[in-house]
Amino acid sequence: MQNRSPNKEKIGQLLVNEGIIDQRQLEQALTEQAQQATCIPLGEILRALGFVSRRTLHDVLLRYRKQIPLGELLAKMGAITDDQLAQALKVQKFTGRKVGQILVESGFVTRTRLVDALCVQLGISGADGVDLADKELLNKLTTAFLRRKRVIPLRYNEDHRAVTVLMEDPADSETVADLQKIFKTDVEPVMLRTGSIDHLIDGVFDIWYSSR
Repeated sequence: MQNRSPNKEKIGQLLVNEGIIDQRQLEQALTEQAQQATCIPLGEILRALGFVSRRTLHDVLLRYRKQIPLGELLAKMGAITDDQLAQALKVQKFTGRKVGQILVESGFVTRTRLVDALCVQLGISGADGVDLADKELLNKLTTAFLRRKRVIPLRYNEDHRAVTVLMEDPADSETVADLQKIFKTDVEPVMLRTGSIDHLIDGVFDIWYSSR
């Protein structure tokens, strides 16, 4: 592949250049995007049309860091106003905190709405909880690792040949790489839409240890 400047290329063209979609599919997705009443990221439209999988989209987004800034995405989705975004960015400038955290603490957006936007931004899925974590996968990790990295391995996806992992920060490429080495396969991150991942980790290990 030729050496390109990823920052100057849009996600649609990157997917074409990678051979993941063709020009016709890109044009169809752009037409669909233009017809939407609110802003929907092109990657989400391509996924909805079946032209790209969520996993592939996530991989490309992370590799090229082509996500729409979270605050801008929330504003375009109508979740916050431009004034609220401006206020949050001003606070971020002086505190260095994440925009999403500032927006939630200011009451401008709910955590669930924030996670939904993050899932769109990163091309991943959201989860409302954990029904059952895979014991075999848990056996490969220590309690300290899970609490430090704030992750829970959920299941091995046979179709995608990847381990689905609940992550507090799916954009943490270092943790994703660590998990891939441990499980010796690809990792598909998902995000918790409501509640605390610490609480879920406590519950998972209570069930795990009591059944051993």
